[in-house]
Amino acid sequence: MTLAPDLASITGADVPQIDSRDGSTEDDAEVGATWTGELPEWRLLVAPLGGTFRAVPHSGFTDGISTEVGHVEARSDRRAIIPPWRGAIIEWLVQDGDPVSVGQPLARLLPEGAE
Repeated sequence: MTLAPDLASITGADVPQIDSRDGSTEDDAEVGATWTGELPEWRLLVAPLGGTFRAVPHSGFTDGISTEVGHVEARSDRRAIIPPWRGAIIEWLVQDGDPVSVGQPLARLLPEGAE
């Protein structure tokens, strides 16, 4: 199961993968490849560990510093979900009490100033 789609599936663009050793195209991109298409304005919040997602009541706007929008609980750990961007939660992809895996998308956030 793929947790995050590749750029081609997000934008519908044809994204060639360049092998910097000989200039041929391959399935695996080398570090330093340049993306020239448009990226989505929204950002994904992902689970920092596997466990149970717990939502925290909030206004739907994050300040990018201290607004906890939820947390993930595991047997011996609890990690807060604090978005690193100022903005608004535009879609929840999980609900309170849902089991989540590490890296699983939890919500979409529209950063402040994005259109």
